[in-house]
Amino acid sequence: GTGSPIISGATKAPITPSPTGVVTPAPTPVGISTYSFLGAGFCEDSSGNRFDYVGGGIGTVTAPECSKFCGQFASSDLLGFSLNKVGNSVNCFCFFPDGKIPNLPSGSNWNNIRANLAGSGPITQANNPGYECYVYPQ
Repeated sequence: GTGSPIISGATKAPITPSPTGVVTPAPTPVGISTYSFLGAGFCEDSSGNRFDYVGGGIGTVTAPECSKFCGQFASSDLLGFSLNKVGNSVNCFCFFPDGKIPNLPSGSNWNNIRANLAGSGPITQANNPGYECYVYPQ
């Protein structure tokens, strides 16, 4: 018994080389690019109620930057966000359904947290001059 003979030219499946230089993108957190401008004002529900939010002053910022800040929460509960410009500073507010504010990212500078506000359902309107309201697709 000398074992199995080695068969020359065996038909093994070809090895497909991995593509080089291709980086698989990480999933885009909700909140970087997938939002739309609803209108001028603070985001509210159809009854004019405000949603639970986490907010903070984050310097001079744009809607994409505010959305990126909200995206830190990596939460599927994120409803939308509002900005308001005060002088050279901008406040950014990330909205969640009642009781769904997630844990804050470590080292975050969010200093304005309001829970148990009455907003429910989707964001449907914006009210209060000086703010902008943006919503995520639900």
